[in-house]
Amino acid sequence: MPASTKFLSLDRKSFLLGFGGGFLSLLLLFIIFLIYLWPQGVTVPLDSEMMAYLLQEQFVALAKEQLPTVVEKAKAEVPQVVQKRMQNQLPARMEIAGFVFRMPDELLQQLESNLQNNVQKTTEMILDGIDTSQLAVEFGDSVYEMVKETMKKELDGQDFQILLFNRLPLKIWLKVH
Repeated sequence: MPASTKFLSLDRKSFLLGFGGGFLSLLLLFIIFLIYLWPQGVTVPLDSEMMAYLLQEQFVALAKEQLPTVVEKAKAEVPQVVQKRMQNQLPARMEIAGFVFRMPDELLQQLESNLQNNVQKTTEMILDGIDTSQLAVEFGDSVYEMVKETMKKELDGQDFQILLFNRLPLKIWLKVH
């Protein structure tokens, strides 16, 4: 056999032996790792700051978009709500210094109408004065704190069991920081 053919067959044999040895070594390390890992499970760190920040950003964007519409709808409903709540709230009779007076219906209606208009205008002025952008940011800050607190309370230290390859159970521990 020529020297070059002998050299190639040795290389193939060496390659297969090296590859097989490397593969078996990796398989052995994987098995040792699994034996060590299986009883304890795996701890998965969750970054509550990042998740809370991402949710806060999304909530603020949504609130800035939606709050002006909500305020406008509320303003549109003010007249009906004021009229419904304030109807027949003024007494038809008044007592002054022991004397009972009955107010004329026309005066009573005029007083009710003026009172309803004043309440309606004041409510609309309050709604017009709402800074929806600032309100959205404040809501976002609340969401941020709520998410962080909820994740700490509800998820920190929880364990779950998952099936690897649909057969091997593995315990997962959540660590919120």
